[in-house]
Parts: sequence; structure tokens; C-alpha cells
Amino acid sequence: MRSWNIRAGSTICLGSSFVKKTEELLEFTGLLEYRHKIVRHLSGGMKRKLMICRALMVEPEILLLDEPTAGMDAFSRRQMWNLLRKINSNKMTIILTTHYIEERSLFAIESL
Repeated sequence: MRSWNIRAGSTICLGSSFVKKTEELLEFTGLLEYRHKIVRHLSGGMKRKLMICRALMVEPEILLLDEPTAGMDAFSRRQMWNLLRKINSNKMTIILTTHYIEERSLFAIESL
């Protein structure tokens, strides 16, 4: 078991499967090299990717995202699109809201 220290001096002991899953998701999203950084020091795009990692930890059948690329620069938005395509190619249903028409046409199989 690996233990991580949390701010208030408490320690959380994590099983090896939890640590392995965390590292797999961080690698999948391109955040593995930033795993020791404090979240508030990450860019907005990195925080959004981390949000997706957190959602994927429980292996949901459906991933619900509310404007996952809002406030991102063009490069970060493309990275997010690629990440969402990878997730979707693993047969996970993704439902997202967006104000960007190009995103809607990129991801929409069926528009409501």
C-alpha cells in the first residue's frame, strides 16, 4: 500500500489497484508527469483533464460533461477533443453541452 500525506497532517492509505488506476488515467490524459503538482498550479486545460480523470475513476457507462472546453485556448481545446474521441472509442457514451458549433458537429452522432 502507498500512503499519501494530506494537508492537515492526516495520511490516506491507498491500495495498489487505486494507485495503478490513477496512474493509468493520468497517463491516458497526458497528466502523468504533473502528478506531484498542486492542482491550483495547473493550467485550466489541465484542470479540465483532471476533472475527466476523476470522473473515469468509477468507470461510468455514461460521461456527462458541461462545457468541457469553456475558457480553453485553441490548442487545449483540440487536446480535449482528442481525449474525448479516445474515451468515446472505448465505447463510453459521452453527453456534453457546448456553445461551440464546431464541437457539436465533431461529436454529435445525433443532435437533439
